[in-house]
Amino acid sequence: SGHYGRGHDLARGNGNLGDGYYQFQGGKATDLAIGFPEACRRMTRYLGTLGQLDKSSIVLDLGCGEGTPAINMAKMFGCKVVGVDISKNNLAKANRFLSEESSTLNVTFHEANFFNLPDQVSHEIFSHVWAQGKQGIDTVQEII
Repeated sequence: SGHYGRGHDLARGNGNLGDGYYQFQGGKATDLAIGFPEACRRMTRYLGTLGQLDKSSIVLDLGCGEGTPAINMAKMFGCKVVGVDISKNNLAKANRFLSEESSTLNVTFHEANFFNLPDQVSHEIFSHVWAQGKQGIDTVQEII
């Protein structure tokens, strides 16, 4: 049931979630020339729409990396996004990219392990959790 029961298919092609970034016709990607950044924006828009993100949404982005999905969600849907990553290098880039985008986006990044979230993150009530990859999804299942 839910979104998946209505024919939404994120895992096309070889069963890789990333295959859903592109348009498909006859089982083949038709628009690979758009480039990976645009493909990522499309996937963020698609998943955010499925999750019904809006200005009242508060999203926890586990393993936020360089912050691209977090920044895109805030731009596209006007939601608040809290990104968590264990890598100082990723977070430095995420904060740099955020400062280059806009000072009005409601996005913050925190250095932390999924299982040891800082108080300012663990005390927040989130309406959505964004996680990519098996480790992130397994973590979400353990948390909830």
